[in-house]
Amino acid sequence: MAFPYKSLQDAGVDVAAAVHENFLNNFSKGHFKSVPNLYKGGVDFNEFESRVTVGYKIQEALTFNLKQIPQSKIKNVLLSHYKDAKKSTNAETYLDAFAPPNVELTGKKVEVTITVFKGHTNDVDFSIGFNWSIDARCLIYFKEYSSEKKAIRLEAIRVAFSKSEPELLKEIVGKLKRVLPQPVESTGKTSTVSASTHNHKKDKKGTASAISSNDEWCTKLEKLFLFLVNQVLAIQFTNFVNEWELPRAIEISDGASISPSLLSVDDNYLIVGAQVNYIPSQAVTEIHTAVASLLDEFNDQYRQEFSGMTDDDFYGWKPEKSQSLNWLKSREVEAQKKAAGSGQKLAKKAFDKNLLLLANDRLFDAVAKSELKASGSSSYGKKLDHLVKAEAGWWYTVGPASASVIKGGIQVEAAAEVGGYVRGCVPDLDPKNWGDWRCEGICIKLGLKDFGIQARPSFDNDGVYFRFSLKSGSAITFGFCDAPGWLNDLLGWISALFTRALLSVISTLVSLFKFKIVDYPEHFPGTGLEWKPRLNQKPENQLTFLEFSGDPSFT
Repeated sequence: MAFPYKSLQDAGVDVAAAVHENFLNNFSKGHFKSVPNLYKGGVDFNEFESRVTVGYKIQEALTFNLKQIPQSKIKNVLLSHYKDAKKSTNAETYLDAFAPPNVELTGKKVEVTITVFKGHTNDVDFSIGFNWSIDARCLIYFKEYSSEKKAIRLEAIRVAFSKSEPELLKEIVGKLKRVLPQPVESTGKTSTVSASTHNHKKDKKGTASAISSNDEWCTKLEKLFLFLVNQVLAIQFTNFVNEWELPRAIEISDGASISPSLLSVDDNYLIVGAQVNYIPSQAVTEIHTAVASLLDEFNDQYRQEFSGMTDDDFYGWKPEKSQSLNWLKSREVEAQKKAAGSGQKLAKKAFDKNLLLLANDRLFDAVAKSELKASGSSSYGKKLDHLVKAEAGWWYTVGPASASVIKGGIQVEAAAEVGGYVRGCVPDLDPKNWGDWRCEGICIKLGLKDFGIQARPSFDNDGVYFRFSLKSGSAITFGFCDAPGWLNDLLGWISALFTRALLSVISTLVSLFKFKIVDYPEHFPGTGLEWKPRLNQKPENQLTFLEFSGDPSFT
């Protein structure tokens, strides 16, 4: 068999998570080690003349087997499990059309202890113990909390001991013979434990002579066995399994609405498929907020630099030595270094594919549209010799964006626009307007050159991200259409504001942008287990999907 990429694509799945049988068994071992107290219990019975307890302790992690039983058999098991369904033709029609995925869960070593007390005291009369194996055939289903949040749960539909009933019966008879002085008589199918006294007398060796003379204790061993299976272990094990939530494997980042719709078992993988829904949002993005804060800080830096600057200092001003521009450039470099250096150092070895995440264009596109958008503006002014002043300002928008799967990764495209204004002002010599400035709008050409975004995967401590950077060669183009000669002394300052400052802001914005496509918090989703994702470094293309794979370890 091969993994059903084509079936998922044909079913309209946009994102899928798949966990292999090996993954489930590793998870089970980690769960068993983490919460051992969940794997033991017992039941007290006080309705008899003597108190009886039946205790159990699962001594090894449960084992998963994803081999499916045939649809005809699962149908019969289900109809037997749902007693009323036998009378419903609707149930049979449903089961003919759809066989829910199922899994076999085995407790290979289950210690069972039956203890009989003296009357209703805490004094033990006798105790017998067994080590048995229990198999449970379980349906796998979604437990729906909302249309977008569903847990993967199990429902035990058949629980049975691995040994046959005659084998178990023989073992029970043997253990009882060792603790009771009276012989255990077998007469065909009606083996009995007989009791001769009411007072729990003991023989010379101190062995329990009887449980009780009450007829309730003259019980057929077959009934004891059925009582043990049906009233204690089967019910307790069923309840335990039914409360067990399987790991969700992944959680998708914000920016996309995920509707789980497919649950299947194929090629020894448990597969969950979902559709991605993009709902346009007018909410302010995290990136927009971060860049707005950056601009506020830059404006503070600018005011500190230029507010007290003399004309002579300004004539010697160079963009390369500008305090505010260099501060902004350093923030840009920090953002780029953080983006380039973030993530885990992944092992060079290839990990087994026990965990898969598949996503097509719709996931990446929805998150890019939701998160890669920002806008901002800024304005500045400077005057010289009280004779000339210039006012300049610019604005930018980035987004909307789109993303698609390409070979080995994703391609992101984002619309971007920049604009601005420049006004040159000189004192108004008209006596009527003395003391005012006469300002003229100056034509400028402003645009983006070779603007583009590069995307790469980043494996951080809490998930898989895609991070972005401006393509090499991206630049802000700037020029004057008709600059008057008296503005010459301010042209370099204006040009630097439009080319260096604006490009640094946009570059920082893009470097800050990342979106999470796989979430792996400290504790495994749906559990309290700590884990290491151990993901392979390079995603692979599978039809229309981009596939991430790995082999998580649990602690």
